[in-house]
Amino acid sequence: MNSIKTKSAIPKADLFDNKWVWAYNTYMNSRKRRTDRNQVIYFIQDVVTLEYYIGLTALSFKGNVRKTLNRRCQKHMQRALTENKNWGLSRALRERGAERFVFGVIEVVRGKRPAHSRETELINTLQPTLNTFGVK
Repeated sequence: MNSIKTKSAIPKADLFDNKWVWAYNTYMNSRKRRTDRNQVIYFIQDVVTLEYYIGLTALSFKGNVRKTLNRRCQKHMQRALTENKNWGLSRALRERGAERFVFGVIEVVRGKRPAHSRETELINTLQPTLNTFGVK
């Protein structure tokens, strides 16, 4: 039997040509970032003095609010200990210790702009004592 050898219409070297890498990279750089991500508005409260802080963070860990807040509070504590900031929450965490504080969800808001405006509204109306910067 005679075996017939056929030639491929597309040479293998052309599949991985540099022009495809360039096209992929330029697509990835010009891709629009999502703005409709869920945001968590949360509070951190001192259980003894009842002073509290209101903050905002992006929902991560595949939508797990508890893990997101736990990680955010860890970051607050880490920053309070490593950076010598004179912010209300950082100062309170350094002086009183993290075990005196509890945290929880105020609400989950879809979209960055609506979440920031809602956080600003809450800070202006409730006026939490551990928020250093008053938002107007």
